Amino acid sequence: MIFKHEGTKYPFEQWLAIFGEENNYLAPFVSNVSDDFSFEIIDEKLCLGRKDFKPFRLEPEKLLNYHRNFFKGHSILKEPLAKAVGIKKVSEAPKVIDLTCGTMSDSMLFVSFGCEVMAFERNPIFAALITDALKHSSVEHFQFHFGQYSGGESGVLYFDPMYSHPNAKTAPKKEMALLREIISEDRDAQSFISQFLGKQRIVIKRPIKAEPLLAKPHHAISGKSTRYDVYLPA
Repeated sequence: MIFKHEGTKYPFEQWLAIFGEENNYLAPFVSNVSDDFSFEIIDEKLCLGRKDFKPFRLEPEKLLNYHRNFFKGHSILKEPLAKAVGIKKVSEAPKVIDLTCGTMSDSMLFVSFGCEVMAFERNPIFAALITDALKHSSVEHFQFHFGQYSGGESGVLYFDPMYSHPNAKTAPKKEMALLREIISEDRDAQSFISQFLGKQRIVIKRPIKAEPLLAKPHHAISGKSTRYDVYLPA
């Protein structure tokens, strides 16, 4: 990982001296990260860059406001993902455990549904971006943890693993393009999520024509290009 300021590269320790010890929280995230990527502080916020990408940052409040504005004119209850996590009344939205937080898009969608959300991300680069974004936001009903979920929480498990063959017909957004490059493929997706099968409601996001990740789901909810496979507790 390269640390930059106004185009100049710095070792992590020197970069900290410039931007203050409050950025020490980044230390656990940056070990063994490729120098193809860079962190840069812009307007006091952490941004991720690469040679061919202008630096960007995660903005959870912007995402949340977008979803909330959308639902001023649309019913949450008609949303495929809301149906998949079991929302039948907005006043009874469940707690959701987002096992693959990534760019925070789905997490903020759950918050806009009225869910309490506990999110996990094991990739250090995106975990650092999420951690910094939350320092500069006032999003409520959302908890974030760096690492992999190990069980023990009640709620709906939501799993959106990365696959090696994205839909080639649509160009992903910058954040998703980098996420795909950084994470590549979650090769342990099946073994990871199968340990929770039968214990609580699980929703797995899949391309609409893909085979189920696990055994045949109890039911599935489909959108235009995405399918949510639902597994119920035994």
